[in-house]
Amino acid sequence: MHCSLSCFYPMHYFFHPNLTEDIFSLNKEESKHVAILRKLPKDEIYVTDGKGKLVRAVVLSVTKGCIELNILEEVIHTPPNNRLHVAIAPTKNIERIEWFVEKSCEIGIHKISFILCKHSERKKINMERFEKIVISACKQSHKTLFPTLNPLTDFKTFVAQSKEKHKFIAHCNPEVLPHLKEILSPNENLVLIGPEGDFSTHEIHLASQLNYTSVSLGSERLRTETAGLYTCAIYNLLN
Repeated sequence: MHCSLSCFYPMHYFFHPNLTEDIFSLNKEESKHVAILRKLPKDEIYVTDGKGKLVRAVVLSVTKGCIELNILEEVIHTPPNNRLHVAIAPTKNIERIEWFVEKSCEIGIHKISFILCKHSERKKINMERFEKIVISACKQSHKTLFPTLNPLTDFKTFVAQSKEKHKFIAHCNPEVLPHLKEILSPNENLVLIGPEGDFSTHEIHLASQLNYTSVSLGSERLRTETAGLYTCAIYNLLN
């Protein structure tokens, strides 16, 4: 079933990763969220698959840990041409990088990658935890296109494998650099954000050899997570 909807103005979005069947059930966690709102059979809710599809569905049955639904209408949102990919070094305090993931999802971001750098103090992350943060933040901000999350990857490996045409590395070296806002492309961009100790000289040199442009984020020295969110804000204001 493929219908065109003029607009959706629900208070809450729910998530299901595969909306290919007209009748489907929410998982235990999403069903719990529906139950909290005291939804009953014949009530309607809105569900997204995080890949651009949003549906209006009617509740068929409510049992403990399982809400069965039937799709009434759906709309497909196509991915925009302008996309931002931020590759960022996880902070020692995990709550700070979790904050970045949450807020960047709310503002708008296409892809988040985690990079392990020479000066990184955090060398392990919980991807399942980050995935839950993405789902929650995107539902809260009524997003139907969820960003892609990539696991923690060594800096050298990551910069060699990146495919974006427009690539930037933001660092604090004392040299005159163009501000990111002056040279961002209106299309696909990848911006590297370093750890608390910044990128090493070798990492900056390696990125330069691989066609990354060194950029500044202004005269103020920003925390890692602030630099990441500032990048998202600049990009979305320009687009």
